[in-house]
Amino acid sequence: MPAARAVPPSPRAPTTYNLADAQPPRRSRAATKEWHD
Repeated sequence: MPAARAVPPSPRAPTTYNLADAQPPRRSRAATKEWHD
């Protein structure tokens, strides 16, 4: 399974994107809103 994580969908995508993708959509959106706020 780590191999899938090691290979990101896009080399241009930053690490933050990967972290957000790994987290659930609800938490991800909430976290992004809080961060943006």
